[in-house]
Amino acid sequence: MATTNVFGCMSAQSAGVTVTVNKLPPNPVITVTFSTFCSGGKATLTSTKAASYQWYKDGLAISGAINKTYKTKIAGSYTVAVKNVNGCETTSDATVLSCSSAAMATTLINGQLTVNVLPNPSKSDFTLLLQNRDDKTPVEIRVLDIYGRSVYNAKATANQYYKFGQSFLPGTYIVAILQGNTTKTIKIVKLK
Repeated sequence: MATTNVFGCMSAQSAGVTVTVNKLPPNPVITVTFSTFCSGGKATLTSTKAASYQWYKDGLAISGAINKTYKTKIAGSYTVAVKNVNGCETTSDATVLSCSSAAMATTLINGQLTVNVLPNPSKSDFTLLLQNRDDKTPVEIRVLDIYGRSVYNAKATANQYYKFGQSFLPGTYIVAILQGNTTKTIKIVKLK
């Protein structure tokens, strides 16, 4: 390509330049599996597939945590930064592991599904933890206000965290967990 400057002088022909723009990898998703995390067990955090990984707790890189999975016994806000084969990097949304000194509602459905809601009561949001040995039968989460109106619905899978309730008004709510023909309810309280 030749160019002409403001004085009319023409430059010599130059070779073309090829610019390659590599795509960012998709945002990673963290899946959590746990074994009684709130009772001294541990949580295993697993990222979606990438070329490389770096795990973070509360915004700080965890030394040596460079694998697809990370196991912890420590509560905190976890993220993972991943790179694709081109070196392009993106970071997951935060996954919060917490155990509150506040009461925690727990129930067992059909000996298969353990449900924990914490903290309860809560001033902000609730975390619903589903630990399920039966990962073939779908689970549905429904939250109803005191008048029976649906305020939250989700299809659930085994060994996942579900956050909800940030926008709930103060009051009492019923969490209904449905698996197959079984329904279990848990009362939760949103504080001011």
